Amino acid sequence: MRGKIAAAVMIIAMLLCRGEAFAAFIQTEGHGARPTSMGGAFIAVADGPEAVFYNPAGLAQVEGVALEAGAFSSIPSHKYTHRSNGISNKSDQSGVVPYQFISCGLTAPVYFGFGMYAPFGGETDHDADTAGGFGNAYALAVRVDYSPVIALKINDRLSVGGGFIAGQAKTKQIIQTAYGSNGYVTDEIEGWGYSGLVGALCKVNEHLKIGVVYRGRMDTIQKGQREMTVWPSARDSKANVHFPATAGIGVALTPDEKITLAFDADWNEWSYLDKVVTKIEGATPDMTSIVDGNDTVDYRFGLEFRPDRTTALRCGFMYIPAAIPGMYILPAKPDYERTYAVTFGAGKSWKKLELGLLYMYRWSNKWDVTDNAYGYNGRYEFDTHFIAADVKYAF
Repeated sequence: MRGKIAAAVMIIAMLLCRGEAFAAFIQTEGHGARPTSMGGAFIAVADGPEAVFYNPAGLAQVEGVALEAGAFSSIPSHKYTHRSNGISNKSDQSGVVPYQFISCGLTAPVYFGFGMYAPFGGETDHDADTAGGFGNAYALAVRVDYSPVIALKINDRLSVGGGFIAGQAKTKQIIQTAYGSNGYVTDEIEGWGYSGLVGALCKVNEHLKIGVVYRGRMDTIQKGQREMTVWPSARDSKANVHFPATAGIGVALTPDEKITLAFDADWNEWSYLDKVVTKIEGATPDMTSIVDGNDTVDYRFGLEFRPDRTTALRCGFMYIPAAIPGMYILPAKPDYERTYAVTFGAGKSWKKLELGLLYMYRWSNKWDVTDNAYGYNGRYEFDTHFIAADVKYAF
């Protein structure tokens, strides 16, 4: 037992030495090759280290010490077509999201886990197009979470879990006004926020499991500097950036030992992201950016087939509606009316080592926006290719 505890402490120290994380969407999907290749439908499966994120109660299914580390890479193509002149502008800013998880059955019925992952992120980079009335536009928003959790196995059918989330958030933008004028605004702020999560997992019988999870709101107090054309130099700024609460319910069905079917429905409280107020040194009144987010419900489906004990084949599907109304989106900060994704993956294990692979294709409908408050009416659309790979090792 002492050896397991020492290994867990060493691994957590390694997890804290992380690199920068980037992604291609407001809400990222890269929290393990296996769960994502099952369409993200993992709340009621939750039988690996990734349970730290999906449902901490699931850690009660994982014996011993298990470490998982991987990366999720995106190759996106965001496209905006101006409504009046038909000229298009694209952003293909790629990114990588690293993630790491550890689970440890210290002393049954108590189980421990720790994770580092990026649940929210977005990065776009549009070049100026004078003919199209489009200025330079770069935007980055990312949140990296560090989350210790504990699970308690109540009995053979029921387990519960919960934990703490410390989120490190960063926002950066370099926006030039249209038609190549000299007007611009530049922001770079970062800071921390704190929240928590709870979950439960019920094994109804040997073929059916039901899971629930709730993650609380998070307010991140981000500080930095803003530059604008009207000021001679940068000024200190501070903003409270809201992140939504989320809740999900999942069902996992295993008709036999080779097949797992999973379904999740996830609610996202995007209405909490109603606006962003930025306080700037020496400037009154405060500057307010309206977001007016809408609560959404995502649907996820997954399948895993294990032809033998060492091989797994997986696929899935996601449906994700828009969180931000067309009135308040920008080409540099887009959202999409309806988003879909198909996922494929595979896993191969050798004794204590397991390799996971993922490919995901995600796309949107063509959203024709006609009431944009900033004058960016037109068509918003995108498609993105994702790949991921990770390694798990059990002690």
